[in-house]
Amino acid sequence: MKKLRGLRFLPGGTGKYVDTLIKCLEFVKSEGPNEKRLEKWFYDSFSQVRGERAVKGYVSVLENQFALIKKEEGRFVLTDDGKRFLETRDLRFLFQIMADRINGVHDILQLLSVKPCSLREVNSALKTRFGWKKHYQTYYRLGWLQSLSYVTKIGQTYSLTEAGKAAVGIAEVKEEIAKPLEKPKPEVEEEEAPLIPSHNEIRDMIYEIGKFEGRISEIEYPIDNLRLDVAWKRIRAGNPSHAFEVQIGGNFFEALTKLKHTWDKWNSKPFLVTTEKYEAEAKLLLEGSFHEIEHVARIVNWRKIKDLYEAERKAKDIRAEIGLI
Repeated sequence: MKKLRGLRFLPGGTGKYVDTLIKCLEFVKSEGPNEKRLEKWFYDSFSQVRGERAVKGYVSVLENQFALIKKEEGRFVLTDDGKRFLETRDLRFLFQIMADRINGVHDILQLLSVKPCSLREVNSALKTRFGWKKHYQTYYRLGWLQSLSYVTKIGQTYSLTEAGKAAVGIAEVKEEIAKPLEKPKPEVEEEEAPLIPSHNEIRDMIYEIGKFEGRISEIEYPIDNLRLDVAWKRIRAGNPSHAFEVQIGGNFFEALTKLKHTWDKWNSKPFLVTTEKYEAEAKLLLEGSFHEIEHVARIVNWRKIKDLYEAERKAKDIRAEIGLI
């Protein structure tokens, strides 16, 4: 069987995916639900789940990615593997299913057996190997391995637990897999960090871009007892049409809370400006706790803001030079 490239998460939070999986299998076993009833179970069981697209993704994890449930005469039932896992709750068996069906799962354990690594290091070693364009797939796999108690995260570093070390199954790591970790490519590690402007510098660029665009642009815009990094308005007396939060580390939950609040209150289009390092974390929060604004929110890399600011400033200088302003 050709292994699958994609893997999604389940609701309940990082570290709780397996718990959610077991609850869902119990429901399927007892109810034999049709597709609509299973989708409703996710809505009823997890208050933060609302989007139909997200729910269909959760069902796909069980049906297609893990093959623990299947349809028979329009209703979901457990597969033989689903029955076995639900009866035994054997995490080693679940890991074997994942490793057999989905690429990159066992490889991550092999990589972490060399040394503890950051998300960026793991992703750097695997993205070319498996053709991943973004590091969300690495992030989701690490989340599942945390749920299996095979991987633990301290700060920004992932490492193997004793169970994870046992699951690797081999003492030696293939040289071609370990090599990227011994000599990380300098593409991001050596190039990105010195170039990232401060929070306030990025904020001020967004403020200036708003002015270039003919908006009423304001910094530290008040919304109830909170402050938004930048707000753009079409008219001075109006409500913000665009809301921006700059987050290059720290509390993403707070930033997204403010953006959701502006969308709820004013229907402002929300923008979260961040770095490559945190894009996956931000996307995960949007798909989970902040799914209500997933369809309207934009995650913007700070480099795009810088590029746009420099282009707008250059265009303004040229217009001034030829006497258009």
